[in-house]
Amino acid sequence: MSNESIGIRQPLNHSNTRTKAIFWQSTLRDRLLSFDKIVIIALLFIHYSLLQPINVSGSFFLRLFTADKVIYYLALIVILRQVLLRRRFYVIRQIPGVWLLIPVVFLVFTSNYLGTKSGVSTYSWKNLYDITSEVNYWKTSWQEIGKILLMITTVLVLNSYSKIFFYLKWSLYFIVFLALVSFLPLEPSDIFPDSQKAYQIEESIRGQTTLASYTDYSTTKRHTMLWIDSNNYAYFLIPALFVIILLINYGQRVIRPHLRFVLFLIFGFLAVNLLLTQSRGGLFCFLGGFTVLLYQYREKRNQWIIPIMVFVFGSFLAFFFTGMGEIIQNLFTRFYYAFLLVGDESARQTVSGAESGRVITAWLAIQDILERPLLGWGGAFQVGRFSTSGNHVGYLNLIGKYGFIGGGLMFLFLYKNLRSFQRTLRKTIRRDSFELHMGYCIVAIYIAVILSGLFRTFSPIGIAPLAISFYLVSKYNTRRPEVS
Repeated sequence: MSNESIGIRQPLNHSNTRTKAIFWQSTLRDRLLSFDKIVIIALLFIHYSLLQPINVSGSFFLRLFTADKVIYYLALIVILRQVLLRRRFYVIRQIPGVWLLIPVVFLVFTSNYLGTKSGVSTYSWKNLYDITSEVNYWKTSWQEIGKILLMITTVLVLNSYSKIFFYLKWSLYFIVFLALVSFLPLEPSDIFPDSQKAYQIEESIRGQTTLASYTDYSTTKRHTMLWIDSNNYAYFLIPALFVIILLINYGQRVIRPHLRFVLFLIFGFLAVNLLLTQSRGGLFCFLGGFTVLLYQYREKRNQWIIPIMVFVFGSFLAFFFTGMGEIIQNLFTRFYYAFLLVGDESARQTVSGAESGRVITAWLAIQDILERPLLGWGGAFQVGRFSTSGNHVGYLNLIGKYGFIGGGLMFLFLYKNLRSFQRTLRKTIRRDSFELHMGYCIVAIYIAVILSGLFRTFSPIGIAPLAISFYLVSKYNTRRPEVS
């Protein structure tokens, strides 16, 4: 892959300046921005929806740089660079299950073509007067192709352990920046241009951030970041929290105590952001990944006892003496009503319309799937179409759009790469190596993302690059000697 990679046979100790340099990017070579790192930063801009003001712009020139188009530009530049320089392009052939992408592309176009012939029209809301326009099935086909190109581009630039860590570290930087901006007195309208798409997003965010209480007539505000809604903002926060755990647990040998204290403060700040979003799915996914990560670090769990106690005590103080208490109370009340869904019939009768509505939409989505189980309804179809709120179960959405065949092949591709990643992690002999710690962080991220499929839709191909890159870098390092 790259001669920057950390070979797994490289000894690791306190005097290992190379590992420290890669971990903290302290050498001149590591501080300089390379082509790959510039592409990584551009990919993060796309991932965190920072190009949204351009996406909703009515300017013809700015529309040339929307997120979808930038993905194609980056993919073209990166792939051409590999072809011209005759480097690393062979890596694509080494991706586990890469051959599955061929039938996936064929089935995506087939499902969308059949969707245009189904006789069922799918519409999108356009403006205040509820004027609708028919959704383009072919556009959704090219969006899926864009996700495949995005995956390939990411794998090509994450060609060493240092680049993978660079990606994780800058993800944390982006999230800290977004978290700080989220507390500024800014509204999407202050940044968005005056357009119908911008107004649609503003109305969607405004409707989601005001949440009615389940117990009285009061309302609470869900925390969000400008045009990023509360739920997506919560899912963005989760990987950053796991990266901080990586920095704290592995970095204790190379950083000073006061810097570790700063990392704990940042962790608490982002955790508070997660609570303020009142995203039950986000909190559930974080706890799932956090539990697995703490189990992997069970020998170091003592260093987390005091910070967790301080955070819990601070949360109780906020509960009793600030307005945050009402938000936390409403969050746990929402959890209570969600748990009632698995109770007996008398318990389910007490559930609010918001909770029972999600069960109904999931049931309607299953009916849609059973109607066209093999190839689905196409990517533009809203599974559970008889409901105005849509369906919140991501796995049902994916199968409903592309059927058991198309959706199954996508999940098979993800499974093959996660399995290769898991085998690579198990072969790491040195139990305190940098790559093993980073592997633990990636495992926690994937657990949270897979659990999030119960609450939102994600692309199995789009989330695969971290596992693929880790596997390919490890495979390369075990076959060739490390270049110092």
